[in-house]
Amino acid sequence: MGCLTACLIASTSLGLHAADPPAATPDGATAAAALPLNYNTDQLRDMAIRRLAAQGMLESDPPSSMWSAMVQQTASLIEAGMRVGQLQSELRVLRSEVAELRTFIADHERLGDDYQSYQAILNETKRLITHQIRLETKRKTDELRKTKKSRAQQRKAQQAAVLDPYAHLVALGFNHLGNGVMLGKSGYQYAKRDVTSERVTYVPTNGGGTRRVVKSETRQQSDYSVMTISGSLLNATDTIRNVGVAFAFRDSHGNQIGQETVMVENMRPNVPYPFTSELSMASDRPFATETQWVLYSDPTVPAATPVSPAPTP
Repeated sequence: MGCLTACLIASTSLGLHAADPPAATPDGATAAAALPLNYNTDQLRDMAIRRLAAQGMLESDPPSSMWSAMVQQTASLIEAGMRVGQLQSELRVLRSEVAELRTFIADHERLGDDYQSYQAILNETKRLITHQIRLETKRKTDELRKTKKSRAQQRKAQQAAVLDPYAHLVALGFNHLGNGVMLGKSGYQYAKRDVTSERVTYVPTNGGGTRRVVKSETRQQSDYSVMTISGSLLNATDTIRNVGVAFAFRDSHGNQIGQETVMVENMRPNVPYPFTSELSMASDRPFATETQWVLYSDPTVPAATPVSPAPTP
């Protein structure tokens, strides 16, 4: 019971100025204004005992009633603390508004009739600063997005390189034929030939007759029996190789109508080797499909070191 009494006295003394308004004195002043600013422990205890006695609570009361009273006092203190926090927040807002009002009055007194112009310039300056901040924020966001995208692309390229060592060459337009041989983009061109034709017309003559007029015309048309192919080959391995690649052309029925073999000796790694070849085609129309494959891709044999003859004794 002594512990409960002490706790209740302490909580009551702490809530003296926070929870309840000070009592009025006979001369109209408040009791708080008449009390000293600092209190010792005995004074606070006496004040708490008097307040508890005024509320009908004595030290001889049973613990249950003391506990209930202490809970009520604690709840009142919590509520008072929350109210104090709210009042402090409202006080900060009021102080900010008072500061703005003082600035407004000072600027108006200093600028007079020019205050509206000044305010317009101030508002425009604030708008420009806000706009600049938004632009800077957008620029940084775009740069961050580009950086993330670039890093993601790099990671994707690295993962692709691990899964497919020829992925970077495929991205450049090369086609992997096998055995580390890559084919670049190819071009095809048919030969041209001149074709002469005659055009016959009949022109009326005097006397009611006609005269036969023959006019020759020469024009060019594609010669599908001769075709030129061009492209480039690349050795994607780590060794110098002799490479041979076959090209086959077929018509719409699957019949082979032309072929060519491109051979490159001593092909160094990762160096494109261009080629151009002319071949005969067994057709009078363009080819329909094309197939390429590697005939051989052999590492070159190092040249034997010449052995100097042994000196004669």
